[in-house]
Amino acid sequence: MITEVYSRLKYDAIGLGVNDVRLKDTYYEQVDAKKLTILDASPSARESSKPYIIKNIDGVKVGVISFGALSGKDDEYQLKKSLYTAYKHARDESEILIVLDSSGTVNSDWLASTGKRFGEPDIVVPNLNRISITKPEVIGKTHICPIGLQGKQLGVVDVTLSAGQDPEFDIRQLPLDEKFPEDAEVKKLVSKNVEANIVPGQVGIQSPSRVNTTHELPPAQRKPYYPPELCKTCHVEEYKQWAASKHAKAIKTIVDANRTVPECLNCHSEMYRRLGQWVAKEDDMAGVECATCHLDSLPHGLERINVKQKTKVNPAMCLSCHNKERSPNYNEKTYMPKITHVLPDEEDSEE
Repeated sequence: MITEVYSRLKYDAIGLGVNDVRLKDTYYEQVDAKKLTILDASPSARESSKPYIIKNIDGVKVGVISFGALSGKDDEYQLKKSLYTAYKHARDESEILIVLDSSGTVNSDWLASTGKRFGEPDIVVPNLNRISITKPEVIGKTHICPIGLQGKQLGVVDVTLSAGQDPEFDIRQLPLDEKFPEDAEVKKLVSKNVEANIVPGQVGIQSPSRVNTTHELPPAQRKPYYPPELCKTCHVEEYKQWAASKHAKAIKTIVDANRTVPECLNCHSEMYRRLGQWVAKEDDMAGVECATCHLDSLPHGLERINVKQKTKVNPAMCLSCHNKERSPNYNEKTYMPKITHVLPDEEDSEE
């Protein structure tokens, strides 16, 4: 279904995401059938893929290269050699270079070292680790774009070119609201795909925009999705403790068991509960997250009003998933200490 939509939207090229790599030949076969171009500069790239593309837009050479998800097949040295050779060519051949950064490679350190050596990209489309940024992040000459979820925003970049000067970029997100009618054929295609993937015996229908679950929040109490990387900005020690827990890899558990179905995702994915979709990250850090336990304290700034009251967790909420049917060995006295945050200066801190 996704490759069909790409084809109808006339994509010039697509990068590789983590879920694409997991699908292996199944995904590539669909891409080839739709005559789409995958950007892959790794040594093990398929013959039908390209390391990068250069597109002439109104006389301006625009290059696009992908720092995509890795298959794990390539030697690290050979991988970097192949990728950065392609990157250097793309940079030299283009006036404006765009990086599709699914791997999360481009950051301030990378730009200061590798970017300085081979030339910085002009525009970076990041992965979900930067979902929290709401406006372009500018590092030197590089502009990192904000991104959205569920296809509800369209990224737009207006470029102003003046002789003898660096390009100027106006980057914004265009909300795809009711002013933009849905494509009837694409909507029909999505509905057909959703219906085809309903699990037999499942109660209710899961769709990309709504999750039907017995513990779903009432409309008046729903909140946006807050990724753990957002919390990590200030709560570094708490993030490290969470990252070492089984909660942090709850998605990996059901991916490995081939059980990425709504019945399991409702408990194993905070993103799925909020957005009706899930992502298998390259580092496997996704699942039961900060907001799962601390939703009442989000969003917040630097204020410290009633902080203990807001961050205190009622163990009863655990029972929505850790019940007799799903988690027969659950014991509050032994399970809660495994996820409780213990900080050096706050021995009484609770999760």
